[in-house]
Amino acid sequence: MPGIRVDAKINGTIAATTFTCADGGYQIVGLALKSTSVTLEFSSSSYDTTTQTVDVSAGSVTQSDAVVENKFAVPGALTGVVTRADGVTALSGARVTLEGLGNVTESTDSGGAYAFSSLPEGTYTVRASATGFGGQTQLANVTAFSTAPLDFRLLAAVKGDIDTNGALNASDVQLTINSALGLPAGYNCDLDKNGAVNAIDVQLVINAVLGLR
Repeated sequence: MPGIRVDAKINGTIAATTFTCADGGYQIVGLALKSTSVTLEFSSSSYDTTTQTVDVSAGSVTQSDAVVENKFAVPGALTGVVTRADGVTALSGARVTLEGLGNVTESTDSGGAYAFSSLPEGTYTVRASATGFGGQTQLANVTAFSTAPLDFRLLAAVKGDIDTNGALNASDVQLTINSALGLPAGYNCDLDKNGAVNAIDVQLVINAVLGLR
């Protein structure tokens, strides 16, 4: 990075100053006649100041590289709207969570809108949920200087929808039976081996658990 000012300080006093050249390199000579500790301060109007402390010995060359951060770098943002499955009816008070980032959560406003700001660049796992609705998880790519849009459409929860996928199916029957009868989570209730959990399986499971014929 060219044009970065480099101040060499000894005991808090500037002993020498130079600027980085076109390839980012710099050189400061004649710092000390004996071994001493030197603080290097790298500064620029466009970059945050960085300091490093190095030990310098007379008659030797010491190399010290530095990384400077752009002080005007703008983080990214993420915004969107949470609605019912129709994509129109807004869900106020829905919870939107950035998983893996301390699980930061925002609630949607009266229009179903939410927003996260000051996000570092990266890919985020985002989950939306609301009382009475099944949750939905999506990935969002956030880049600096821009706002990534991410909308959610949540399915209304169905009574008995244990696996919260928005519909009643064999998995829900399986989970309900396991819970009610205290069976292991992996217990297979498809006792008639027809590939689906149905009323016959429910009857067979009950018979087996209660010792009925």
